[in-house]
Amino acid sequence: MQIGAGGAGHAVAFALMDLGVAVLVVHDRDTARANALCSDLAEHFGASRCRIARDVGREIAAADGIVNATQVGMRGFPGNPVPVSAIKSTHWAADVIYTPVDTEFIKAASARGARVLSGDGMCVHQAVEAFRLFTGVTPDLARLHRAFAVGYEAREAALREAV
Repeated sequence: MQIGAGGAGHAVAFALMDLGVAVLVVHDRDTARANALCSDLAEHFGASRCRIARDVGREIAAADGIVNATQVGMRGFPGNPVPVSAIKSTHWAADVIYTPVDTEFIKAASARGARVLSGDGMCVHQAVEAFRLFTGVTPDLARLHRAFAVGYEAREAALREAV
């Protein structure tokens, strides 16, 4: 189940398909955007592998995992786009947001026992691939994860001091 069908949602949906997701159920507040994403996926992967969510809570409860590909939960856009009551301990939950790393969605999914993947990994892996494409050099992934963690903590500390 994927919440969000904008730019990040498109990238995540194609990655999920490449990874072998059998069926991706998509929800977006903008139904035209959700339909456009499913149409794009159908062109590349077949019409049977993507559909629009009919009932978000039920679709989440029936899914193996949940991805938040919206801006909801990002600093300046508070909240959680996923109904917490639908999250189960058997789910995996991933967020594209890395500001903050621990979004309300990630906190809720973790509290319900789901395996979680914060947006920091997406940020780092996206940077790795971009760097490789631009330079032809594959950077050290562990080093980039450390650099992200150090930079993130420094920024968070500066934000706390400013308040």
